[in-house]
Amino acid sequence: MRVRVEGDGDGRWLDAVAGAELLATDARGVLVRLPAGTSTERVLDAARAAGTVTHFSLERPSLADLFRAVVGESAGADSQASSLREHREEVDL
Repeated sequence: MRVRVEGDGDGRWLDAVAGAELLATDARGVLVRLPAGTSTERVLDAARAAGTVTHFSLERPSLADLFRAVVGESAGADSQASSLREHREEVDL
């Protein structure tokens, strides 16, 4: 979910929503992940309490987000380590 609140730069108002996770902040607002069963109304209420809400939308995760969620961040680290080992072996030969 993406929420933009006028005058908000860091999304601290999101602390009022139990379980909500702040994923990113940028000029388009804050990107929020909610656990299953958390009401979007609670997020909207907290945002309205912080200021004027100028944007409120649900966003589906990207394919890259889904991949990271399934495979995990460690897959990237394992791949990099393997690549470094291969490179080192090539140099040693």
